[in-house]
Amino acid sequence: MRDLAPVSLIATQPYVLVVHPALPVKSVKDLVALARARPGEIAYASAGVGSGIHLASELLKLKAKIDLFHVPYRGTGPAFGDLIGGQVQVMLSTLASGVPHIQAGRVRALAVSATHRVPALPDVPTAEEAGVQGYRASTWYGLHVRGGTPYPVIDKLHQSVKKVLSAPDVRARLETQGLSIVGGSPKEYGAHVRSEIDTWGKVVRQSGEKSRWLK
Repeated sequence: MRDLAPVSLIATQPYVLVVHPALPVKSVKDLVALARARPGEIAYASAGVGSGIHLASELLKLKAKIDLFHVPYRGTGPAFGDLIGGQVQVMLSTLASGVPHIQAGRVRALAVSATHRVPALPDVPTAEEAGVQGYRASTWYGLHVRGGTPYPVIDKLHQSVKKVLSAPDVRARLETQGLSIVGGSPKEYGAHVRSEIDTWGKVVRQSGEKSRWLK
């Protein structure tokens, strides 16, 4: 917020909640019931401590009132490797990373973290549909420039971003990756960043993870 100036929020991408097929759950409701019966025993993977997947998973724990054991990895690839191998049982993944494994039957999808169902997984409910009220999370991609950049320059860049995002081939390529195109104004993007800082700051504080991350 201090050193960078927002140009445009380019796109957002929700997460999908997946489990190892051997885990005896077919829905989010089943997972919540099992986790409450076995607090701290079911392991969830993340792409690393403090990653978007980690934060989104901690928010899920808070909203669903469950206790899962965190196993951080050095990236999504190794995390999926152990999930598929059964070393961990649960994971939140971006659509781009998760859909191929879901389609291949290597993992089971329970819910998406979007406000609505996504075209890539039309039969998978949202987390709110599945019973976790107020749970929404997504990763997002935006363009910044150095703070203090003159607004006419920022506006020109924003107009260029809008033009690129309106190109059919660009839209098609991004949408096949599970991305929802935004292309919002600098003001809208700045408000989004402030909102995200507030949201995830609260998650860190409420989860109790902050002290462990700082050690």
